[in-house]
Order: sequence, then structure tokens, then C-alpha cells
Amino acid sequence: MERKQFLKSLGMSGLIAPLIVSCSKDDDATPVPSVTSFTPASGAVGITVTITGLNFSAVTTNNTVTFNGTTATVTAATTTQLTVTVPSGASTGKIAVTVNGQTGTSSSDFTVTTTSTSTGSPTITSFTSSGSEGSTIVITGTNFSTTASSNTVTIGGVVATVVSATATQLVVTVPSGATSGVITVTVGGVTATSSGTFTVTTASASCSATDSETAGPFPTKDPSSLVKTDIRSDRTGVAFTITITIQDKNNSCAALEGAIVDIWHCDKDGYYSEYGGTSMQTVDFTSVHFLRGRQVTNSDGQVSFVSIFPGWYQSRATHVHVHIYNSAGTSLLVTQIGFPEGSNSAVALVNASTANGYTKGMSGYTYNASDSVFTDSIDNEIATVTGSVADGYALTHTIVVTA
Repeated sequence: MERKQFLKSLGMSGLIAPLIVSCSKDDDATPVPSVTSFTPASGAVGITVTITGLNFSAVTTNNTVTFNGTTATVTAATTTQLTVTVPSGASTGKIAVTVNGQTGTSSSDFTVTTTSTSTGSPTITSFTSSGSEGSTIVITGTNFSTTASSNTVTIGGVVATVVSATATQLVVTVPSGATSGVITVTVGGVTATSSGTFTVTTASASCSATDSETAGPFPTKDPSSLVKTDIRSDRTGVAFTITITIQDKNNSCAALEGAIVDIWHCDKDGYYSEYGGTSMQTVDFTSVHFLRGRQVTNSDGQVSFVSIFPGWYQSRATHVHVHIYNSAGTSLLVTQIGFPEGSNSAVALVNASTANGYTKGMSGYTYNASDSVFTDSIDNEIATVTGSVADGYALTHTIVVTA
């Protein structure tokens, strides 16, 4: 009581309560981000890396990501996943994520591999020998850039679009106006020229329409709301790009511009978004929309998507669903895309990749020959799949519709 009277005589009694309140509890601490995994585990400058963890910011610019101290560009973000580009100058070391001044660091190192331009000049060792305008071809060689846009490819002197790239393989679209001639690949100002000639062919007027297939039990419910190129959402797995060319049987199989293309496929564990909680799919994903997307074909009749390599589920081989409409929204074709099989196929190698979360292996897998959807029509539904587990895979496929 004497102390209180003394403080009152100094005019300080009103400060007692505020002082007690202000010292009673600190503000809630900002949550510390954590890095639980990243894929791929290695790669060259310019590749895309997916980082999985907790307490990231859903606003890309609020996340600072470094590769062994070198700041990277964040291209997409959720609270549990970041998509980043390995920055120039990066070296092997830990990945760190900083949000609101708090930093989380990976437990393992990301290994930066040597880029193509530092290992020598590009070379062309082989290539698809012929193809029509709008078709996709594969060029193999050495010292290509793993960033697609850093490779300049010409066919008969006409610049082509590079769909996907690794250090040893380029997937390229034959450009409109291309003529038969040599292929060149330029990387970092250095040009390689093919020793042989690529032949530009004319699309056959008697081409066959691609077989129709069931949309299956898991079609996209509202595809018009999913117009996007990157369909991964929060799904992780081996990197995968999908490039589909749509041709019109009624126009000598010329590229069909303006067609609407919907795709959907399961995740690495065999689950579909928008469905679940039933005996057909016990895990409930009814409120999310991963691995579904819509795009409109360009002047080459093409659409491209960024995804993860699909897994599989009982009674079905690995596949991708496709629904194609004309520009007015009239359905033209519902079909499915099959994958090559064999001991060294992407399907076999990816499903052996437990480090990337593919835990099923091939035990119990249904092959194309036994798949009830593909048994009568697989020949014109098999895609070309190129790449590797480390660098990711690229799927290219042509679908012919009657427009």
C-alpha cells in the first residue's frame, strides 16, 4: 500500500496496468517455413524445381528462395509448395526459404549440374527424318541448353518452336513454311548443323481419325473454369510436359487452330481430383482440381501443359484423358492417350522411382494389351514419350478429329 501511494504521488499509478499487460505476453511468433522435400534433386541452371514444405506464402513475392545463397525466381506459390527456377550462379548446397524474416533450410543439398554451354559446343547426332508442318520431332545430340527458349532451332532455315529440352534431346515443332533442308541448333551463339537433311512431308488426305474412348468415371466437372497451362497444383512427382497436336481429318489433316482441348489424369498414387469418398476412390479429393486443365490450340494446332508423370490404378494402364471441342464448344472427340511400355520405358523407370514418391512399382500393373480401353485401338493412341527421371519427361501426341 505504501508503494502504491508513493507511485500515486508521482502520477504513475495509471501506468501500472499497461505495463503489466504489455509485458504479460509477446505477440504470436511468425511461423517458420520448413522445406520437407524438393524435386528434382539435381539439375542445371534454368530448370524448374518444385519445393514442398510448410508455412510458405501463397503470394510468390513474399517468398525468398536461395540455392546455396543465390536468390532464385519464384514462379508459383501455395502455402505448401513453391515452383522456382534454378538461378544463374547457383552452386551445389542447401535450399533456403525465407518468409517474413523467418528462414527454413533443406536437410539435403540440391546438386547443380554443369550447364550445356560450359561443357562444349552443341552437336546433332540424330533426328526424326521427316514430318509435316505442325508435327513434333525429336533431335538428339550433346550440349543443348536445358532451358527450351535458350535453344534456337531452324528447319530448312525457318525457326522452329522448341517444346521441351534436356542437355541431350530437344522436342521441336515443324514450323509453318518449313522446307526440306538441314537442321541447325544454336546455343550460346554456337551453331551445330545436321549432316543429313530433314524432309518436310505433306499431311495425308486419307489420314484416319483417332479412336474415341470413354471419358471414364472421373471427367472434369467444370472444365471452363480450369483454363491454365500448369495443371500441377500441389501434386508432386517426376516432371512431365504434355504437347498435343490436333489435326482435322476433313481438311487433309491440317492443323486445327482454335480447338478447345481438355485433359485430365491421375496423380502419382492413382487418385483423381474432384472425386472420392466412395468405393471407387476411397480418398476424398472432391474439393480440389489438380491435374486438370484446358487450353485452345494455336496456329500449329497445338496445346501444351506442365504436369507430373501420371501414376496408375488397378485395371488400367497409364493414360491421359482428352476431350476436344471446336471453337464453338461442340464436342468433336473424347479419347485417351496411352504410353509406350517395356523395361526401359518411362512408365517402368518412373514407377521404380521411390525417391520421387512412386511407391507402387509395376506389381499388379495392367499393360496396354490387357487394358479393356486400349485393347482394340492402342495403335493410334500411343504417344511419344522422351526424357529421363532426372530431367523429366516430355509427351508428344497427334490426335485427328473430324471437324
